[in-house]
Amino acid sequence: MGLGYLGYPLAQDLLKLGHRVKGTTRTPEKKKKFDDEGIVCEILNPSTLPSKDFLEADVLILNIPPFEEQPEWFKSWDWDYSKRIIFVSSTSVYCASSGIVSEDSKREAGILSLEEDFFIQHFPSHMILRAGGILGPGRHPGRILSGRENLSKGNHPVNLIHVDDLRGIILSLIDSENSGVLNVVSDEHHSRKEFYQDFCKRHGLPLPLFDERDKSEGKTVSNTRLKKSYQLKWPTIFGKDP
Repeated sequence: MGLGYLGYPLAQDLLKLGHRVKGTTRTPEKKKKFDDEGIVCEILNPSTLPSKDFLEADVLILNIPPFEEQPEWFKSWDWDYSKRIIFVSSTSVYCASSGIVSEDSKREAGILSLEEDFFIQHFPSHMILRAGGILGPGRHPGRILSGRENLSKGNHPVNLIHVDDLRGIILSLIDSENSGVLNVVSDEHHSRKEFYQDFCKRHGLPLPLFDERDKSEGKTVSNTRLKKSYQLKWPTIFGKDP
């Protein structure tokens, strides 16, 4: 569910492995493109519900960015709780208790926490993936911060994951009997200042400048459990990806 930056290449992976793949999109134009590629696609947006046929897939991989009404929207779906669900959540669920995050981050964390609880309570076979910020070709947050000044939390560690590793992790979990919550982050946890400034230097972009008076420290998310079952392949060292 959600044929975007992660979902679309994941669907292509699954097709190559011989699976029958269903997906969702918001527009008729994209639906035609996906249908033509062999993905059984239906249009889904917050004012509609997925079909019963869609929800009867053997494995549901749910990757839809959170919005305010989403928890209640999910509850209204005609779920088959005997199926396996893999829910792509976020490490932002840890941020609400830090006391140094924005109201938007707290709101996202609250929405995701409610959704995680719903899937844990209703699906005996569930995997909740608390993914760090997703990096990959053409996707790097350094472009957003380039040239900005007086930024806070320069000493905070970044918790990131390369999109190809996230796809590999999901593929490894489809036939697994494991259930629970898994932190999905890379081994590297550079400071925000190091990470964003290095990217901008290498790409000739104006550097983001951080408030040196801010000595606060954030949290490093552990991937110890993840590495017991999956070998990370892509470093996020300073976002070395175009």
